[in-house]
Amino acid sequence: MGRSKHHRLPHDEDTIDASNVYCNIYDIVPSVNSASRFMRSEWGIYHTGVQVHGLEISYGGHPDASTGVFCAKPRSAQGCTFRERLLIGRVELDPLELRTRIAELARQWPGNTYNPFERNCNHFTDFLCRELTSKPAPPFINEFTHSRFVRGVFYGCVMPVGRCLEKWYDYGGITYTDDAGVAGGESNDLGISGARGINQVLVEAATSRKATANTLFKEGQYAEAREAYNKAMGYLATMSRRTEEEDEVCSQADEVRMALLLNLAACDLKSQDYARAVDTCDQVLENQPGNQKARYRRGIACSHLGRLDAATADFRKVLQTAEDEGDSATVRDARREIARVKQLSDVERAEDRALVKQLSDVERAEDRAL
Repeated sequence: MGRSKHHRLPHDEDTIDASNVYCNIYDIVPSVNSASRFMRSEWGIYHTGVQVHGLEISYGGHPDASTGVFCAKPRSAQGCTFRERLLIGRVELDPLELRTRIAELARQWPGNTYNPFERNCNHFTDFLCRELTSKPAPPFINEFTHSRFVRGVFYGCVMPVGRCLEKWYDYGGITYTDDAGVAGGESNDLGISGARGINQVLVEAATSRKATANTLFKEGQYAEAREAYNKAMGYLATMSRRTEEEDEVCSQADEVRMALLLNLAACDLKSQDYARAVDTCDQVLENQPGNQKARYRRGIACSHLGRLDAATADFRKVLQTAEDEGDSATVRDARREIARVKQLSDVERAEDRALVKQLSDVERAEDRAL
């Protein structure tokens, strides 16, 4: 039905134009789909993904609220049979811009909103094709969702049998086993390497957004920088928890997250939101107790909040570490802040003494009046 608007393409990856957007179509039940094609019908039960700039992007369900979007090498889906690739259109985004766009969209498709008939991989494919090219995916890929017979079989037979069989047999469903090395050429420039799938894309997008925010900060646009840093934090919060065992990508994400928190604290100091700066630095120090930059910025915030003892304690720890490491610049800065806080303390004590004296003078005057 939608075939006239899309072109069947050869399977050879060497013929692929990276800027083109393709719909990769897989048979989930090859025997059913083959019988349907024998009857000259496109009806079938399909899995699909969108291929662009060397990535295949798709969607699947899982129990938690992290993203269900994932990225992998094209045509690497397991648990189904690749059928064909259809050309949808072209994308105007470069590879890094594409990753940022995917990071934005990933937040809209958490895994726990998956539904085989209302919000499945084919719905996502159609959504993404429209987002990238303003053109839809071929409509036949999701025709099975409108079949009452298929719904009846699924809910009446497949699910009950599946719950019974899962006690003895673990069927992993459709997976992408070969999703290593999907980083674009820009990833090395961003300091990202070795991450995998959608989590790699999210870390790259967060790092790119952080670089943009750094420029805004240097230009004195602190509110705009804070917004960009928070958006980057949102990308990391979306990361799929299905791959948390991958220590490398998690380590990279944590490193970027800590840097973002430190930069948010710097924005707070510039905007004089000292209480929020303290809270942000506390988050860093909870994960990295030895982070001296967080301790230094917390000391500055505490000094402005009148928590002079806490500020002094932070600056003394920073000074001690800097002296041990031979960091002369930080030693100089820490000593300067300690001296500034001491001056504040001296002024505060002088004001307290003056207040006490004033109160004593008032009491003596009242006594004489009696």
